[in-house]
Amino acid sequence: LTLIVATTAKNGIGKNGTLPWPMLKKEMAYFARVTKRVPGAASMPDTSMLAETSSQLSDSSEVAASANIQPPQNVVVMGRKTWESIPPKFRPLPQRTNVVISRSEKLEGVGEDVVVGDSISSALSTLTAKAKEGQAAPLGRVFVIGGGAIYKQALEMEQAKSILLTRVEGEWDCDTDFPIDVDAEQGWTRRQKGDLDEFAGEDVQEVQEEEVKGDKVKYEFRLYER
Repeated sequence: LTLIVATTAKNGIGKNGTLPWPMLKKEMAYFARVTKRVPGAASMPDTSMLAETSSQLSDSSEVAASANIQPPQNVVVMGRKTWESIPPKFRPLPQRTNVVISRSEKLEGVGEDVVVGDSISSALSTLTAKAKEGQAAPLGRVFVIGGGAIYKQALEMEQAKSILLTRVEGEWDCDTDFPIDVDAEQGWTRRQKGDLDEFAGEDVQEVQEEEVKGDKVKYEFRLYER
């Protein structure tokens, strides 16, 4: 599991169910790229080779269908409030398998392609079973994207090994915090830029600055591991 989060210097992450700062376009684009990018996805099975060896099927598309080949997708895991904070036209988040953690089975705008569970572990077990049966894409990386209670649940799991953190500078009024101070928490280590680049699959410009509504907002991309 990888937690991906943007926080203030005091670990604030939210205000009234949304982000405490104005939309940071480059930060959101980074989030989208990283959560969509599947490591090693380029090396998918070559269905044309299957077609050559089959005398039963006439083309590779039929072979692919019979073999039930699907490209892997990363998974984004979120709580109900995070799901509901996403504008309906943008959910489910595209090119990723969406998982919503909720005690209620009645969720707004949830289609058959969205997995709902009452815990991270149970939802991922359901998704893994669906993938094995060909009812969902094979699992790539699993990203936990919020909110606070879901981050806390993820941090208690042994599988949570990485945190992709964006540290947003400035004073922002928050009513929700990230569960830990990762810089002070024993067991977590901040990695070097090369490690971040390798994990993200791109050359990350760590320090960024955006002008929003006349104000400049500075932030930094980081990777922590345990």
